Amino acid sequence: MSLYCLDANSFITPWETNYPIDVFPTLWKHINKNKEKIIILRNIYDQIDPSSNIKTKEELNEKHKLRAWLEENEIPFLKVPKEIDFLSLRLEEKYQTKSN
Repeated sequence: MSLYCLDANSFITPWETNYPIDVFPTLWKHINKNKEKIIILRNIYDQIDPSSNIKTKEELNEKHKLRAWLEENEIPFLKVPKEIDFLSLRLEEKYQTKSN
């Protein structure tokens, strides 16, 4: 089985511009149907309409429709362990290219 690790823009751009759910509902049904093949890292998931200060589902549905859709359809996310996150930051720092 193939797995696809998606970035926040993989959801945000289609949702907001090219393929909104009210125009292309079958795309979003297809994504939901294949959610076991999708991986979203937790920090990426949190970039999609962050809902930290939302109190109710109604408020989430009103203000952050994409995030509400992800939660309602139980699109999974993967939390990155702190050790891996720390290592990735060290590698990024070590191999960062410098622009002159």
